[in-house]
Amino acid sequence: MDRLTGVYNRETMLSILFRETDRVQRMKSSLCVILFDIDTSATGTCVSPGCLRRAALPCRGAHLAPVGQFTTCWRASSDES
Repeated sequence: MDRLTGVYNRETMLSILFRETDRVQRMKSSLCVILFDIDTSATGTCVSPGCLRRAALPCRGAHLAPVGQFTTCWRASSDES
């Protein structure tokens, strides 16, 4: 889990994406990934940790309405190695 936002981190994201990619190939199904790039640089629109936490709120458990069979949210932070 990402400590700042409370959503999954990059490591979990990659694990789930690999698993789901394998699953959709086996089932001849489809997979949709939606990526939001939230700029946190000094020149961007979201410059504080509070902004990232607020941006993640709709993605967290109780606030996320299911889409299809599986819906999840991750934060792939540039500060992760």
